Amino acid sequence: MDIQQLIYFVTVAKTGTYVAASRQLYISQPALSKSIKKLENEFGTHLFVQVDKKIVLTDTGKILFDGLIADFSVEYPDITIDLCGHGSKHVKELVSGGKIEIGACIQPPEVEDSFCATPLMHDKYFLLVSKDNPLTERTSVRYRDLQDELFYMLNNEYTMTQITKANCHKAGFDPIIKLIVNRTDIMGDLVAKGQGVAVIAGGRWRFENNPDLKTLDLEDGDNDFDIVMITKKDAYLSYPAKYFRDFCKKRCPGLSCGLS
Repeated sequence: MDIQQLIYFVTVAKTGTYVAASRQLYISQPALSKSIKKLENEFGTHLFVQVDKKIVLTDTGKILFDGLIADFSVEYPDITIDLCGHGSKHVKELVSGGKIEIGACIQPPEVEDSFCATPLMHDKYFLLVSKDNPLTERTSVRYRDLQDELFYMLNNEYTMTQITKANCHKAGFDPIIKLIVNRTDIMGDLVAKGQGVAVIAGGRWRFENNPDLKTLDLEDGDNDFDIVMITKKDAYLSYPAKYFRDFCKKRCPGLSCGLS
């Protein structure tokens, strides 16, 4: 990702439409859309979704926008950040194998002792149901209330899926999985059609303006999590990676020594 892509991304996020962003940037809308699409391909996931007539950030997009990278690129314009998107399990494998220097993953589960972890943000799991689901009469549910529901899930590479299955097992049942998909925005589209439910890790605001969906609190289970930055313990970090790690620490004050 280069600085120009970052500027385009930030402008779209702030204006909420490609039309307004293209006017502000003095480039054509197709050129802007192509640049954002290229950035999304680098991540392997969507950064924006359409809600009514506005463009809003996905969970990945919100982390990119709010989570340090924009400010870092402004402060260090000569450093190019190479980003990729995967589930927490695969991210840990990439960091452990030395294929990437810094990763971000969901905790819990606890990060292994072979990593150093720095918390970036806190959030909660929630349930996503269609407007026609009888559960919409409630504001919260227990996992045992979901034993007859059909679930949409990501693959087992994702902590979100592992936690959902574990919470269902604690409630005494194995979830009925209707379909495995690769993005939470696709899960939302499928749930909106009234054929199942989904447990989503944070980013609740993305779905709350969709009239075909409702978000519900989960009363039990392990539903709190942090997104943490991980590096391989005692591994050599390039100077750009060190700059980024230290930049994140400055923006996340009050961390304990064990997580730094």
